[in-house]
Amino acid sequence: MQALINQFLNLANDWLIPFMCGAFLIGIGFRACLYFLKKSQLKFAKHIEKKIYMYLIEGERKHQGVETHKENFPALAREIVNVSYNELYEMKIEKMRRKLDYVTTMTDRVFLLLEGAKRLNHDLALQLRYHRTEETQPDFENITNYVTTTNPAYTRLFGIFSNRSLSSCISLLPGLFVIGGIFGTFVGIMQGLPELSHMDLTSPEMTKKTMDAFLINIAYSMNTSLVGIALCVVMNVLNTIFDSEDLDEEFAEKIKSCLILTWKESMMARHQVPEAPVMMVEGDEPPPLKVAI
Repeated sequence: MQALINQFLNLANDWLIPFMCGAFLIGIGFRACLYFLKKSQLKFAKHIEKKIYMYLIEGERKHQGVETHKENFPALAREIVNVSYNELYEMKIEKMRRKLDYVTTMTDRVFLLLEGAKRLNHDLALQLRYHRTEETQPDFENITNYVTTTNPAYTRLFGIFSNRSLSSCISLLPGLFVIGGIFGTFVGIMQGLPELSHMDLTSPEMTKKTMDAFLINIAYSMNTSLVGIALCVVMNVLNTIFDSEDLDEEFAEKIKSCLILTWKESMMARHQVPEAPVMMVEGDEPPPLKVAI
């Protein structure tokens, strides 16, 4: 047992700092990937919001489908999402088809962005079809929660790792770096103390060599603590700056606000009263004709 402990201490003393640096780089890589995925989701939601303002609020109804379905809330929402998906992804794919087989970008393939957008469109269509004729406002909170939390392309990085679990593990790294630094310090002290038992006080030269070796072990163990503290600080800063949870909440709020705006516009179009025809009484002069110049 003592031999196993000594072997473990030797490995820890030799490989602890490289192991912590490797874990730091892996953590940064996964944090960057999560941030990019959430940024891409938010970009799609912002594009949907942009289309809603263009077609519904600013009166720029250039797309025939939007104008046709403006009184049907599910069809109108589905058409808006379709337009956004086509402009953000399909048009880009059409341009890239000119380059032999280079159809989609590497990021779209790795992060499953197209599959996530398609799944979002499909889930919205399934959820909204039950509100075809309702006059009361649907529960957009539950609808948004369903379409944003059940989408595997948006909730799993590369379709494999759960975003929440991965983000939690990355958040644990700063504390583990501090623990690793303290552990390395104790390992150096434990390895240095037995050397002092061989110190011969009658020989000044041997005593100096023994003390020098002990101080070198202590200095190296202190370096482990310094590296652990430095990695902890840098990792905490990066986790704060590139926090993906805030982007996730903003993405859900964007989808919810887009659905509410679309529903209000649909209700307004459904209850819009047509203008009454002008009744002319005998003796009245007809209104002047407006001639376009």
